[in-house]
Amino acid sequence: MYKNILLTAVLLTSVLTATATETGDTILHKTDVKEVVLTDNDSIVALTIKGTKDEPDYTFNYEKQMKAGAVSKLTEHSIFGFDLFYSKKNKQNRKLLSDALMTGGLSFGFVTTTGAPEGLDVDMGSSYEISWEIFNAYKASRCGHHAVSAGFGLNWRNFRLDGHQRFVKTPDGISLADYPDGADIDFSRIKVFSLMVPISYNYKPSRHWLLRFSVIPSFNTYASIKTRYRNAEGQKVKDMAKHIHQSPVTVDFRFDVRWHSVGLYAKYSPCRVIRSDFGPKFTPFSTGITLYY
Repeated sequence: MYKNILLTAVLLTSVLTATATETGDTILHKTDVKEVVLTDNDSIVALTIKGTKDEPDYTFNYEKQMKAGAVSKLTEHSIFGFDLFYSKKNKQNRKLLSDALMTGGLSFGFVTTTGAPEGLDVDMGSSYEISWEIFNAYKASRCGHHAVSAGFGLNWRNFRLDGHQRFVKTPDGISLADYPDGADIDFSRIKVFSLMVPISYNYKPSRHWLLRFSVIPSFNTYASIKTRYRNAEGQKVKDMAKHIHQSPVTVDFRFDVRWHSVGLYAKYSPCRVIRSDFGPKFTPFSTGITLYY
């Protein structure tokens, strides 16, 4: 497989040093290079340099035949201070997980509750969550099969009631109440927005599969209640309430199975959505799909 990597002039020195002859001789030293292309084709590593500040048409080509069993290693320093590694001994031993700062994935799932009181019937088919892991920093093991990571992301959860009771905010907190007589019920829901910090163990058994277990502290910065129905006179009614005494900090446990750029996940939290002294006890469970990019 060919891997074309566009490197900066700073990286050029490292690459040339790594591909120097066994005696450590310097083959070439150039600064202010416009483009560097490194090609790895099985046992042949080729380096092409195109253009410099003073010589726009300058071209340099270098090829090296790798000995059987030889190990090559390329290190690229990113602007965030993390190193991206690519190591190769042969195709079977190619490194699977690397130290890196990466974007995460976008998850969409359906939500239900556990430990909920009678009447709090959350409809999993219409209750959903959206999660976006903005970035993750990985630290991999030498073999490349294991890594730990930590990141940052956003999460929206929606708990929707489609039954005969609704969420109501009172001076004492959040409670469940019946709709007015003759009401044509639409829905009543609680929405929670969170900042999450996923801390994960990653295991990659093969090139295309990844297993991941995460502990996710979440800071629940916003929550609201929204209820819609028609009264006995046919008029639309919409009730909104904010500052509903959500638990400010919760912890989720999540398990992911990923194949290529698509994954499935299940997530559970033992923490209450509403603080114990302000509302009914219920905890979330969700499952869904993740798209990685």
